[in-house]
Amino acid sequence: MTKYNIAVLDKEIQSCKTEIIMMVTLIQRIKEKMQITEATITHVKEYIAGLQKEIDGFAAEKESLIYAIKSLRTVSEMSEKECSAMEYRYIYGWTIQKISEFMNVSIQTINRYLRKGESAMR
Repeated sequence: MTKYNIAVLDKEIQSCKTEIIMMVTLIQRIKEKMQITEATITHVKEYIAGLQKEIDGFAAEKESLIYAIKSLRTVSEMSEKECSAMEYRYIYGWTIQKISEFMNVSIQTINRYLRKGESAMR
């Protein structure tokens, strides 16, 4: 099972995008105040390209995780409640406590649902 849930992946993607915006803004400010070498600009562009690769990787992992979790509904051994618990946890980023309260079942039951779903995804 991946170490991320969809909410964490979304935060990572947003963080990388914010860093790109900050770098572009910084370059524009520096360029206005002093001469910047082509080597510096090239270095910054390479850094931004690396951030974009990270974003692409997080986005791909996010889509893969969503697909895998949604696919659990086609597994005959998985109940509706078990599939829902997986979606709440890994797509919406809910805590086990919140899922337990929302579904009106014990934390132990939620943990069992999640273990079964994680096992089915392997």
